[in-house]
Amino acid sequence: GHNPNGSARDAAGVTNAAGNVLGLMPHPEHATDPLTGSVDGGKLWASVTEHLTGAATVAA
Repeated sequence: GHNPNGSARDAAGVTNAAGNVLGLMPHPEHATDPLTGSVDGGKLWASVTEHLTGAATVAA
């Protein structure tokens, strides 16, 4: 497939073993407004907000 960023194995993101550090190549902040054509990035920010406010649930 097409890999415009040249990342190894087409990786878009990585986390540490604990899951509390994230490195992300895509830019979800650019996909949060319907005027720009996409709101998919809002899901990531909603998840971060839920986690930081304690509203998130942890899977058992």
